[in-house]
Amino acid sequence: MVIFNSQSEDDLVLIMYGLLTWEMHRISVEHAQAYLNDIKLECYSIEAKTYHFKTAKPEHKQYGSKIHTYKRNKQTQWFVIYEIDNLNNILINHITTNHLTFSE
Repeated sequence: MVIFNSQSEDDLVLIMYGLLTWEMHRISVEHAQAYLNDIKLECYSIEAKTYHFKTAKPEHKQYGSKIHTYKRNKQTQWFVIYEIDNLNNILINHITTNHLTFSE
């Protein structure tokens, strides 16, 4: 089971807001909703993974020990940071983009 915590739910709201207010490229509400649905589908796909990558960057580690990377296009990657509990539930703690993650 995939469970979104309150931080990750807030992240999704902020992502939607960011998509709708992005001045470089205006998109419709429908396009923004489809984009957000794609991110959510990626989150739900994590439970089918047989290998879970460990977080490496300090700004990701503060949110969890596992990371899933969703490559949306050549410029944009989404990072889903999560934990796995003792029942193998995927607990999603944070969703962020490479545009907000700073390199070492």
